[in-house]
Amino acid sequence: MLSAPHTLTHSPGRAPAPRAGAQRGIVLLLAIVVLVIMSLAAVGLMRSMLSSNKVAGNLAFQQSAIQSADTGIESAVAWLEQNNFGVNLHNNVTIAAGRPVGYLALRQDPAVNQSWETFWNAVLIPSNTVTTLATDAAGNTVSFVIQRLCNGQGAPTSGIGCEAPPATAPGEGGSKRANSGTPIGIPNQRYYRITTRVVGPRNTVGFVQAVVAL
Repeated sequence: MLSAPHTLTHSPGRAPAPRAGAQRGIVLLLAIVVLVIMSLAAVGLMRSMLSSNKVAGNLAFQQSAIQSADTGIESAVAWLEQNNFGVNLHNNVTIAAGRPVGYLALRQDPAVNQSWETFWNAVLIPSNTVTTLATDAAGNTVSFVIQRLCNGQGAPTSGIGCEAPPATAPGEGGSKRANSGTPIGIPNQRYYRITTRVVGPRNTVGFVQAVVAL
């Protein structure tokens, strides 16, 4: 008796499952990559915060220096008002006993390509015309120099050439013309430039200038 033929079937073979050790290695690598990225982000954020703090600190020092410079300007103006009579302001005044404030009756400016810091140390300090105030509570040390805006020493009417406000024109009656934009000055007024140097914390150095008419 013949038996029926048998059909042989083969099921497709399945790939072997990855080993658990390889899976753990991939997860560890991904975790290291993520940790590195997070560390770089944290470092960047920290640097940004430090930069912001430095900027805020510099602005605070700047405001403090400006306020201290105002004190120097006020001291200089007070001295000018006390000495603005007779011939007191016609000649230079060096700092000495009884002369606590230095004063220049003529204008001096830094040379070409010379900074105010260099000019201050090389010219103004040796001429003994720099007035230095006591260091304030904020740690700022203020120095100032007063200069009359004239071409030389002597009486302003002697032809030395001094900058002065415009005098009242004839026929204006001492009033200001509408929309003229030019204030009516007193003929005998003169201009004085006050240059203030501020040395503050972190070795910061700044200059502030003001021009007054007396």
